[in-house]
Amino acid sequence: MPGVLDTPTIAALAKTIPAPLNLIAGSDTPPVDDLEQLGVARLSFGPRPMRVMLALLRRMAREWRDQGTFSAMSAESLSYEEVNAMLSGR
Repeated sequence: MPGVLDTPTIAALAKTIPAPLNLIAGSDTPPVDDLEQLGVARLSFGPRPMRVMLALLRRMAREWRDQGTFSAMSAESLSYEEVNAMLSGR
């Protein structure tokens, strides 16, 4: 359910809707533990992760274009070992 952020509304929806409640998480969404206690069954993220990645890519491209440097590429970058561990299930 997009746009629902306040705890009383979430609690009322979880009690009223006779189906599992799904929320789209955002920066103002209550913490996962709170949502679970309120009866939220599932969280979605929609396009937000992709939009965060695009913002980083834009910052990197502007740095390359404007300064000719590459420091934004290493901002919060994962190492090869971390990526391999994530993809191998370790």
